[in-house]
Amino acid sequence: MASNGSVRARPPLTSCLRRRTWPSQCQRIARPPLGTIGGTVGRLSYPSRLEHTVLMTTIADFVFAVGIFAGPPLVLSTCVLLLVTRQPRWVLVTAVALSAVMAIAWVTYWYLWGKAFDYADTYRPVPLALDRASNIAIAVCFTSSVLVAALGASRLAVRWSNRHKSGLVPST
Repeated sequence: MASNGSVRARPPLTSCLRRRTWPSQCQRIARPPLGTIGGTVGRLSYPSRLEHTVLMTTIADFVFAVGIFAGPPLVLSTCVLLLVTRQPRWVLVTAVALSAVMAIAWVTYWYLWGKAFDYADTYRPVPLALDRASNIAIAVCFTSSVLVAALGASRLAVRWSNRHKSGLVPST
């Protein structure tokens, strides 16, 4: 409100973009309608709701597939490679600890999946807490799998680069 009691109108969107103020201080930026290919307001562009939904679903499916299905063989093969290449003890301890976290999350996910299946089998809605716990288990599985794979890849790369330098004598 202005000092004289009248309501002050918000500045137009173009002046907000020039002054770099937050959109909440300006006119509301209209989202594109559902099903459109995207929207452009001034210099701002937004993905459509359909694009956003497809992108988020694709990312969630990727995390699920890697965390639950590809994670255990990936972690097992990485740990075996680290053990065979005689890495320092801290590498093995870290890989085994992350593998244990992944295994616990994997077993937890399948236990929660069984509980959710029991609800769905009796035509009852799955509780939100159960669904969230399942999503957290998937995320922990994915994260620990990726961390073990990154640790293994980096240590194997270091080992590979040091293997070529082992016969060299430093110049004096």
